[in-house]
Amino acid sequence: MSVRERPRNRKQQQGDHVTRSRAIITPIMVLLAVFALLAAGCSSDDADDGAQPAVGDEPAVADEPMVEAEPMDEAEPMVEAEPMVEAESMDDEEPMDDAEPLTLGYVVAGDSQDGGFYQGQIDAARAAAEVHGWDFIVVDQVNPGAAQEAFQNLARQGPDIIVGGGAELTDGFIPVACSGEFDRISWFLVAPFPPPEPCFATGDSNEAEAHYIGGIAMGLLLDRSEDDTIACDIAGPELDFVQNAAAHLAAGLRDHNPDYELRVTFTGDFENAALAQEAAQAQIDQGCSVIYPYLGGALSAVVRAGNNAGIHVVATSVNRCGDPTADFAMGITFNPATWINQVFDSIASGDLANGDSLGLLGVADDAGVGAVICDASPEEQQVLDDIAAQIAAGEIDFEAIAGGG
Repeated sequence: MSVRERPRNRKQQQGDHVTRSRAIITPIMVLLAVFALLAAGCSSDDADDGAQPAVGDEPAVADEPMVEAEPMDEAEPMVEAEPMVEAESMDDEEPMDDAEPLTLGYVVAGDSQDGGFYQGQIDAARAAAEVHGWDFIVVDQVNPGAAQEAFQNLARQGPDIIVGGGAELTDGFIPVACSGEFDRISWFLVAPFPPPEPCFATGDSNEAEAHYIGGIAMGLLLDRSEDDTIACDIAGPELDFVQNAAAHLAAGLRDHNPDYELRVTFTGDFENAALAQEAAQAQIDQGCSVIYPYLGGALSAVVRAGNNAGIHVVATSVNRCGDPTADFAMGITFNPATWINQVFDSIASGDLANGDSLGLLGVADDAGVGAVICDASPEEQQVLDDIAAQIAAGEIDFEAIAGGG
């Protein structure tokens, strides 16, 4: 910042002239004194004209103290310290915009406390929402036949993301996601197929791979006793994906030992605990030594029946080894909980949009798909690891298994 010098006034100029005039008077000029007195009347006029004196009169130099004392220049911190300008970084960073919470809505057909497929998703989604600081809405125990209304009601609450937690919700999910009324929402369906329209995204765990390895693990448990040859599957409705799970479970068990048998009971309902309890007890009475509840809210009834009978119980979709509430011998793991947080991150960042598909996430994708024996011996674990490696290498024909081959 430049600083202007202040101009000197007339009195300062006159005083300078008088001082300098006295300095040049010498004795030789005494004779001129009379003339000087006579001219005194004019001296003031001369003083006025002294701003243009003789050569030597350099008022600018004499007055330089005004220039040397440049406190105004040194005071430029007033310019350098621009706190108001620096504070604009708040606008650049926009923390308030970034921190504005989204709302995540999650819909499942079963009980969000089922201890299996549905609870695994809800627990993972809730944890992710807490990490992100998002609001979280859960809609559970939705009958697939009433799913469309459930999704409409949720969408009208204005969430930013809606997830349908299972392919059984497809018929109610698609009409709402693709209606055009809720285009601002990011829609995701846990399902194994690509979206037929670019109005939602999909992705799923590869249950075929998980259940095949699960069949191998069941066989390893049966190997522990010469008397045990029967494993059983207490399933819900005879839907395609339920039957496919049973087919791959049986294939793994058969490939491990052709003499072992998988018996399947379809109760017709994922949630009816009384039906599940009855089916489980019937299987136990007929020699079932390893029991697998491919259910929703009715899962716990089968777990209790198996624990009471002292047989091997299989955890559904999640690893529950060491669970203090029940005794599990193994688990078949394929829950979206292992990768759903990546979906949320991708949607929030714009990397996953309506119309995209993650496809089937399997053993080779490090997506938590497979099976675990809770107290596996080194030999048993090696068998499971070898099977997983074969699957990752594409050495097992799952299409043939699905087709009954």
